[in-house]
Amino acid sequence: MPNLIILATAAFVAGIWCSELIRVEMTVLLVMAATFAGVALWQIKNGPRYIAATILGLFAVAGMLRFQHAETLSGADVSRFAGQTATLYGTVAELPLVRHRRANSAGEVYHCGRGCEHRRTAS
Repeated sequence: MPNLIILATAAFVAGIWCSELIRVEMTVLLVMAATFAGVALWQIKNGPRYIAATILGLFAVAGMLRFQHAETLSGADVSRFAGQTATLYGTVAELPLVRHRRANSAGEVYHCGRGCEHRRTAS
């Protein structure tokens, strides 16, 4: 039984790896997860003959779902406007916590903390 935990972890990682290589639709993954879960419940009720393989398959599908979920951007993500001109409106909740930075190539120095300061240095 302790080997099952190691195998389940390996199946989860293999699911992440497979999902990175092969793009599978989210609905297909959900159907696969429901099928594996249903088969696992049926095997528990009627005799656990191949329960370990079913649970490993469920962990692999869970890894695939995790990868798909991590790669999904929300509809409100600002990166969707890359390469376009857009006007964004919002409210700054608090000051950004940026430490000292060196001057950039334009000779500008940024320092933000309690009070934000932007100054242009002589070039």
